[in-house]
Amino acid sequence: MLEHTIEKSKTKQYSVQSIIGKIDGFGFRFDNATQRESGQWSPKTKGNLISDILQGNPVPNLTFAEQVINGIVITWNLDGKQRCTTAYEFYNNQFRISRAVRRYAIEYQTIAKDKGGDIVLGSDGFPTMEKKTFDIRNKRFRDLPRELQERFLEYTFDCTLYLNCTDEDIEYHVQRYNDGKPMTLAQKGMGSLGTKYSAIVKRIADMPFFKDCGDYRMSEYRNGTIDKTVIEGIMASSYRENWGKNDVMCAFLKENASEADFERFADIIDRLEEIITESLSELFNSRDSFIWFALFAEFDKMGLDDSQFAEFLTAFQESLHSKEIGGTTYDEINAFRNTKDKKIVISKLDLLTGLMDEYFKESVEEARCA
Repeated sequence: MLEHTIEKSKTKQYSVQSIIGKIDGFGFRFDNATQRESGQWSPKTKGNLISDILQGNPVPNLTFAEQVINGIVITWNLDGKQRCTTAYEFYNNQFRISRAVRRYAIEYQTIAKDKGGDIVLGSDGFPTMEKKTFDIRNKRFRDLPRELQERFLEYTFDCTLYLNCTDEDIEYHVQRYNDGKPMTLAQKGMGSLGTKYSAIVKRIADMPFFKDCGDYRMSEYRNGTIDKTVIEGIMASSYRENWGKNDVMCAFLKENASEADFERFADIIDRLEEIITESLSELFNSRDSFIWFALFAEFDKMGLDDSQFAEFLTAFQESLHSKEIGGTTYDEINAFRNTKDKKIVISKLDLLTGLMDEYFKESVEEARCA
């Protein structure tokens, strides 16, 4: 185990070749639960980074945090994921440099050779050097001349490395490094949830249901919206009276929830995956999913077969959305603009629970008598 020191951070340099080795050997981790998802760089942005590396231009520093977990040193990336992974992907010939790259003519020196391929020596007996220019557009790493391949691998990134970090230290540094960058509300909220529960939320958000059974956009996986959907679902299912803004709910869950709350919600997602058909998937989007997750938690108390919940959702789509309960309908409540205001959320759930109780009244009585 590494000994703790009073030193909090240090500067360091990593060559591209070293970064490639660290990624291959799982020495660098890019998946800390409190870190927001990185947006995918465009081909042009990737090409511009490779061009800068080949020119020897400085690029923004990388930031890492070392944490000792069970005697093993974990090096988390806090800032610079796309720079690292772009260099790694280019080395492994996973993309060609875009034709739209900002500077594509890269100069380099090489040993002059005659037509027969022999090295040209000067009068002093040393090889003669000559300058060449290489067009990197539409090229992979394997297409570069040897000299540029070596230059690429030898390029060094300046880095800041934080030492002996706790979970709280990493949460703090993640938030610090994101202060100057626009973050979505969902991403800000995850910073308030803490490492332990953030990791569970990300695991749930990665369950097949969200890709196969809902009406979610691909961008919502990158900007934290699916994570936010999970948090809303847990709150609506277990703590609806404490409903509020996303960061407030995250802070509440961190202080008051248990792992059992998250596991119960994961079970809800698992079971819904088995019964939600293509026609019902339109109900499950980032705006409304939490309502149906919470309603299923209420349905679960009835002791009926899960397939009957899908039956109720189908009836809701066909006609129940406009059926009056307590002097109002779901459509009327849903017409309000702020659909995630606490009063609206509770009103919807109360109305839907009333509709569901009425719809299943006979079935519940039969189940009790059986």
